[in-house]
Amino acid sequence: MKYFKLDLLTLLISLFIFSSCEKDGTIGLDIDAQDSVKTAFTDTVTVRTTTVLEDDVATSGILQNPFGRIDDPVFGTTTVSLALGLSLPFDNYKFGVSPTLDSAILVLKYGDEFFGDSLTSKYVIDVHELSDNTPFSSLKTYTSKSVFEKATVRIGGLPEDLPKHPVARRFQWKDSTTVVSVIKGAFDKIVNVAPQIRIPITNTTFINRFFTATENDLKNNTNFAKHIKGLYVSIDSMQSTGNGGLTFFNLQSEISSLEIYYKSGTGTAKDTNVAKFRVSGASEIKRKRKPTVQTQIDLPSQNYPTVYAQPLSGSRIKLNFPYIKQLAAKGNVSINKAELFIPVVQDPTDPFRLKPAPRLTLYRTDIAGQRQAVPDNAMLLDSRYLDERVFGGFYDATEKAYKFNISSYIQDLVNKAGVIQYDTYIAPFDQALTNRANITAAATTAARVVLGGPNPQSPGKSLIKLRITYTKPN
Repeated sequence: MKYFKLDLLTLLISLFIFSSCEKDGTIGLDIDAQDSVKTAFTDTVTVRTTTVLEDDVATSGILQNPFGRIDDPVFGTTTVSLALGLSLPFDNYKFGVSPTLDSAILVLKYGDEFFGDSLTSKYVIDVHELSDNTPFSSLKTYTSKSVFEKATVRIGGLPEDLPKHPVARRFQWKDSTTVVSVIKGAFDKIVNVAPQIRIPITNTTFINRFFTATENDLKNNTNFAKHIKGLYVSIDSMQSTGNGGLTFFNLQSEISSLEIYYKSGTGTAKDTNVAKFRVSGASEIKRKRKPTVQTQIDLPSQNYPTVYAQPLSGSRIKLNFPYIKQLAAKGNVSINKAELFIPVVQDPTDPFRLKPAPRLTLYRTDIAGQRQAVPDNAMLLDSRYLDERVFGGFYDATEKAYKFNISSYIQDLVNKAGVIQYDTYIAPFDQALTNRANITAAATTAARVVLGGPNPQSPGKSLIKLRITYTKPN
């Protein structure tokens, strides 16, 4: 009995032995030689990678909308504008007797992310009305391919008195601010409000169209949208400075609105009122990629040692394991652990030094090319699914890498009957824990990353590694 316990202890210890290449260790119990098993470890499995286009993504009705312009020295230039629709404060709205304009402010509540140069870049923001050709409709779903046209006249922006003050301040996305709160029938007061950008709308001709709207125009939002087509908010790239950045606005918040301050009444009995027209919106995304990234997208069949992942319908990384079935030749192997290790590549000469994406997602496709969660991440769909923190994909600042635990996925690829390997993808995703598989294209984060791929000439020296510990028959 004493020796039997010792052999069991030896078995447990041996299961955790690793080496930098495949290494076998025979483990046998003295009871029956036919029951002997062997554990092995390998980190030289071939992994092929390339950069491909990300799928189109919805940019309306999302939790936060991107906005801004960034001149990324690695990926290229991304410009994101906003198309906004306006809703009446309520149906059959009335401005009262003889309304006169005091001021108008477009208020947009900040979201929870900024990606880019937060220190030196400054921005000029322009606001135009949407043209008659592309009015905004809250009933439509807009995507990253949607394009909007703007009217010629600038109706507002930051700074409000161009060209006298041609440079705007930085995005103050974390800073609360103070505003004057208008209280009907009482004294106005100064209050602190959540982080928000406040863009003056100064074109009186545009604002007076609110006051001259007919009763039918103000009957409901459908009629009102025919009268006011919407707003187009953009960055003036010619007058902005620095590499720039992308911020986010929460258009779902009741704070995000066009606030029109006006006086109404007769004689001296006039009071200041505020009408808040809630906004809904979509982001318009335009890109000019660097040649290094564009080359991979144009030639996706090749294998690249450095690959690029960018959200907002930018690019994702396609990978596959062409020889993974060879493990099955060793017998009915059991995958104890399969970890995909992907290091970040940063160019030391890059002056921008943007932080890597805080989180990535990994998924597969099926025979129809549709996205499917791998079993390790198929929450509530596969009994083998893992907690998302165990599944991985979060940036490890110490190792400067990402790790995915895909043991069940690799087990299926190796020896599960009927399972065919199509494609596997990696892409940035919002870092918040969501308790779901997270396999859709991301529109609510802007953080990108450059990753190390394989070394075609020497697979053992590849930066990306699939580390597998498995048990096989002797």
